[in-house]
Amino acid sequence: MAQAIQVSEAAAGGLLEGLYESSSPVMKAAQAKQAFVAQVRDVLSQTGSATGRDWVAVRREVVSAAPAPGTPPPGEYVVVVLGVETGPQRGRLETITFHRDSDNQWRLCGFVAAAVGQPAPTTNPKK
Repeated sequence: MAQAIQVSEAAAGGLLEGLYESSSPVMKAAQAKQAFVAQVRDVLSQTGSATGRDWVAVRREVVSAAPAPGTPPPGEYVVVVLGVETGPQRGRLETITFHRDSDNQWRLCGFVAAAVGQPAPTTNPKK
């Protein structure tokens, strides 16, 4: 949970390249750095600066089957959804996903932000 808030704060602080560089190989295989940076910057600039964050949901997922197109590769995942307040009656949801890599370290493998009331951008963009 604390790691998800750190990721959210780092993204809001413009440290997107660093987040990508330290992310899981799962994320790097799914999305190029430039696409990740552009997508997150776009949503964050549209929704404004955070004035507060709180968790909405946390879930653990185990993907064991061979992946189908558009699904994550096998492994263990933790998905954290944060509600981010950005002003009176404004905000966004941030879905931050971690993957347990082969060295048993949990690393960022997904970050999707969407304005409340807006559809989320695709979670599996093309490179």
